[in-house]
Amino acid sequence: TLSSPPLQVEGNLPPSPVPTASPQEPPPAAPPVPPPVGTPPNNGKLDILDFAPQLAGDEPFSILPDETVRARVDLVAPYSNGIRTFACYNGGEAIRYAKSLGMTTVAGAWMDSRVGPSRAELNCLIALA
Repeated sequence: TLSSPPLQVEGNLPPSPVPTASPQEPPPAAPPVPPPVGTPPNNGKLDILDFAPQLAGDEPFSILPDETVRARVDLVAPYSNGIRTFACYNGGEAIRYAKSLGMTTVAGAWMDSRVGPSRAELNCLIALA
């Protein structure tokens, strides 16, 4: 039979043994799960929510009565610390009412190529400032 010469390693060191797992060794334990940390951030509420007062079935860009807008802000207030609107064409009632509830508000304006409505949106933002 042919035998190969021993493997020569730099410095004439013996080759490293191949690690083998012992059948008696238990698998490593999983890291411990940290305990819950009390109340979730913001008392479990969203920081801010994108908000439009229209619901399914309402016409887009429809002007809703202030009472309806306030009722719809009341629907989201328990779940969010604030609202961001997309437009001001409804007169900014959602922003005013949300502020009165102590919510954070970010007023948006719907801008497009129509000069008159875009100007009205800007005027509404200025009035809310």
